[in-house]
Amino acid sequence: MIRKIFDHWMTRKLQQMLEDIHERCDQLNIWLLPDIKNALYVHWVTDEGFKHRPLTNRADRASTMSLK
Repeated sequence: MIRKIFDHWMTRKLQQMLEDIHERCDQLNIWLLPDIKNALYVHWVTDEGFKHRPLTNRADRASTMSLK
């Protein structure tokens, strides 16, 4: 049970860190090597499926929050 809670929270934390890096708000994420950051930026810019996924996720979150 504790392991499951830990995994959930660490997954959420990692997702938030990567989202911050994606939005270029990554001043606190110095643990990620610059080469890896650059590779992620290239992937995020060139992958068409990835470009539309964050927009869809934001729209889904907004619609879910408006239902509450």
